[in-house]
Amino acid sequence: AWQNARGLTVFTKQQKLRLRDPEYKFHLEQTGEKTFVLYPVREIRRSENAGNDAKQVAITNSFDAQALQFSLRVSGPANGCVITLPDGSQIKSDNKMENGQFIICKGNQAYAADKFRKKIADLAMNRAATLPKGESKISVQFPGVQKSAKVRFEFTTWAFGTGEPVGI
Repeated sequence: AWQNARGLTVFTKQQKLRLRDPEYKFHLEQTGEKTFVLYPVREIRRSENAGNDAKQVAITNSFDAQALQFSLRVSGPANGCVITLPDGSQIKSDNKMENGQFIICKGNQAYAADKFRKKIADLAMNRAATLPKGESKISVQFPGVQKSAKVRFEFTTWAFGTGEPVGI
């Protein structure tokens, strides 16, 4: 889509200036032969340590409420993980996790993945995960870790803004 849009020179000067903003990434969908929709994306990354006690991760979504999309990558071995979402629901993994493995959530599905993000196992969800507008918290816990031990993790979530039509 990006190559097609560039080839058709569909971006206005104002859009090109916004595309340079380092605070945002952008997602482009091609909707027709010469039409596209451009979405601003805010990537939010947090690196923390957690163990038997849950560690809360604060997230600010300046866009409207939307499906929650995140990845959690561990930097060490863990015997499972419990992630408590902003609405209080949980995603639990009893799988043994190795350095570099992920738990990935894409709104209505969650799964454990290897270091290349290839699915290892589906994880149960009671309902679709949502990212509310404004401030929210997600907590991460690694049960079964020795009392004084901690597991380092990187939590990344993406918040999508309203799409803007682009094209001829």
